[in-house]
Amino acid sequence: MLYMLDNLVRNFEKFPHRNAFYIRDRFHTYAAFASRIASIRQQVTNSAGAGEQYFGIITYDDLETYASIYALWFLGKAYVPLNPDNPRKRNMEIISQVGIRTILTSQVHAVVSLLPAAEANIVDTSSGAGQEAASYAGINIQVTSTGAGQEVAMPAGGLKPLKNISDDACYVLFTSGSTGRPKGVPISRRNLDTFVRAFLGAGYALDENDRFLQIYDLSFDASVHCFTVPLTVGGCVYTVPRDQIKYLYAYKLMKEQQLTFVKMPPSTLSYLQPYFSSINLEHLRYCLLGGEAFSSQLAERWAACVPNAQIQNVYGPTEFTINSHIYNWDSTRNKDKSSNGIVSIGKCFGDTVAMVAGKDLEPLGDVEKGELCLSGNQQTRGYWKDDDQTSAAFFEREVEGEVRRFYRTGDLVYRDGDGDYMYIGRLDSQVQIQGYRVELSEIEKHAIEFLEGANVAVIPRVNENHVTELFLFVENTSRSADEISQHLEKSLPAYMVPRKVINLETFPKSAGGKINRTALKKQIPLH
Repeated sequence: MLYMLDNLVRNFEKFPHRNAFYIRDRFHTYAAFASRIASIRQQVTNSAGAGEQYFGIITYDDLETYASIYALWFLGKAYVPLNPDNPRKRNMEIISQVGIRTILTSQVHAVVSLLPAAEANIVDTSSGAGQEAASYAGINIQVTSTGAGQEVAMPAGGLKPLKNISDDACYVLFTSGSTGRPKGVPISRRNLDTFVRAFLGAGYALDENDRFLQIYDLSFDASVHCFTVPLTVGGCVYTVPRDQIKYLYAYKLMKEQQLTFVKMPPSTLSYLQPYFSSINLEHLRYCLLGGEAFSSQLAERWAACVPNAQIQNVYGPTEFTINSHIYNWDSTRNKDKSSNGIVSIGKCFGDTVAMVAGKDLEPLGDVEKGELCLSGNQQTRGYWKDDDQTSAAFFEREVEGEVRRFYRTGDLVYRDGDGDYMYIGRLDSQVQIQGYRVELSEIEKHAIEFLEGANVAVIPRVNENHVTELFLFVENTSRSADEISQHLEKSLPAYMVPRKVINLETFPKSAGGKINRTALKKQIPLH
């Protein structure tokens, strides 16, 4: 973490007038970014309670949101992203689990929809006059907007980290949980610092002249990659606003701003497929695809659109800090590596150690299929205040004379003779939607509660554009499909709400009396 912040400080001093961000058609310089960080850092110092370590940030597409993240990092604090588009119930669950007492936001009106009214103060220090007070859930709300968007000089003495304890968390992300509750993944300074160092040491030629895409929601771990690595090398981050059609806006940025480095989920390319014949992004040098299975057919077609780019399939779970594997896809090879049409996830980078484990969690040999398990300094210490989940997901094994702690990814893979890892699929009921990991059982739990115990089943299907869609089957209910969907929309993020609810009088059963999910899948409408 110190490495990353030290590099950013040097960039503030070396490139004050170069652009750090491009947000909603407006550039922001490194000097402006430094000024906002310094201001918010002082604001937090003046208002936060003693010993307060974890802060919520309502994530918007603006400079203040990114500056809030770095302000907390310079103070040795951690942020917890709160997506304003998520249902209130889910955000309140996250706030409650972490015990958040202060939330930073650039838009005070968001608090009204995010939190239920209760006893608390809202302190608006954005303009320095007319401070407001209101009641919100016992939580201190800090408004980070400047109010006028003016740039001010970087403070004398610049910015320096006040604290850098490597095992302290720098952020906590919440992923879908099989119990019906989102599970928290705290990532430490050591974890993130290890990733940034490893990534920049993996052979990329990046500097202050590069222009980087940031397409991800800030509650998704790939977003951290997309704003930390660019600012570490002095480049500019080009963001995709949440209220835009993401794939079209991303293409517009790639074309009009001549971006040189992009990272995005393969589903973005799937939506762009109808336009491939007219796409020619000659300025793009690196194109990373990750967060979902990457189709080799899609890679082949996309390669013609980015003639000068190195296309890479990148892999990594949230619990292992963004990415652990990289595969360089090359259309000039006689046969590029894929399994069942899915591009290889390649080899580990950095200090990552991977193992293919059998059911007894003992290592398997080459070409044997098993669970991918990861060890190294990018690995989280465990789930937020959940010893049972942590015990189930982590274990120790001796590898080459050294006892190492491994994380069980739940992904089925094998390692080929060249040492490349081939992705086959999941070992459980988890799927990936728009890069997010989704436990089907979490969706089912919310539906069962609403339907008072009725049988339900969430069935995933990959459509013709290689995008995973969800369908909810319910058995013999008087509730309408609209009622069920509306309930789920109030409880779950949009990407977890099934595309369609299908009511059947009776579910098909297997010979053992269980719900026959294969038979249900055949009943999904073609369109």
